[in-house]
Amino acid sequence: LSGGEARRLTLARALHGGPALILADEPTADLDAATAAQVTRGLLAAHRAGAGLIVATHDPALVAALGREYRIGGR
Repeated sequence: LSGGEARRLTLARALHGGPALILADEPTADLDAATAAQVTRGLLAAHRAGAGLIVATHDPALVAALGREYRIGGR
């Protein structure tokens, strides 16, 4: 599997059981824009379905889609 395929497979496995909480570390890293958007939609769909969602990311598009941001360190 490519890195992007492995990342999507990991996300699919995590979402399969309808988890109560999702902790995602850089879920869109190294993905092209279209694939990153698909991953973002999947995470947001799980959140709308009731899952708590905590994401660590440097992806400004993902941060904007999440609607809430907490910065640790830096400015």
